[in-house]
Amino acid sequence: MADLMYKVDEGKNLSQVVQKLVEKESYTVAFSFKFNKRDRVIAGKRLVFSDQLLNIGNGYNHYNGVFTAPRDGLYAFHLSLRVKSNEYIIVDLQAKRKSVATLMAWDKSHNDQTSVSTIVFLNKGSTVRPRVHSTKSNHVFSNNETYSFFTGFLLKLI
Repeated sequence: MADLMYKVDEGKNLSQVVQKLVEKESYTVAFSFKFNKRDRVIAGKRLVFSDQLLNIGNGYNHYNGVFTAPRDGLYAFHLSLRVKSNEYIIVDLQAKRKSVATLMAWDKSHNDQTSVSTIVFLNKGSTVRPRVHSTKSNHVFSNNETYSFFTGFLLKLI
C-alpha cells in the first residue's frame, strides 16, 4: 500500500498504478513438456522435450529446448528423467548459461527415476535449458506414461 501511495503522490495516474498492480498479480507463465522417443540425447547438447502438456505464455521452445522468461520474476523449474538399468545420464539445468541444479539418473540393476527442482530469479529474456553433461545412454524413457519431463512456472513477478 505504501508503494501505491508513493506512486500516486509522484503524480502518476491512479488507474495506471492499479492496472500495473492487477497485471502483476494476474500474469501466468507455466509449461510442462515430456520427452518423446524421437528426441535425442547427446552429451554436451541441450536436452529437448518436444511433447507439449502445457505451455501458458509460450515461454518454452520445444524446437530448441530453451525456456525464455517473458518477464522479470522468480521462477520454479522441475526436471525428471528415467533411464534403463546399467545406463546413466547427468544433466545440468542451466539458467543464464550457468548450472543451477544437476540431476544424475543411474542404477546398475534397475531402471532409475530421478528428479531435481530449483528456484531462480530471471530477468526478461533470460534463458533456462537442460544440458546433457554426460551419458551412457542414447535415450531416456518415454512412452504413454510421463516418465521424463521438464516443467517450469512463474512464482512471482519482481
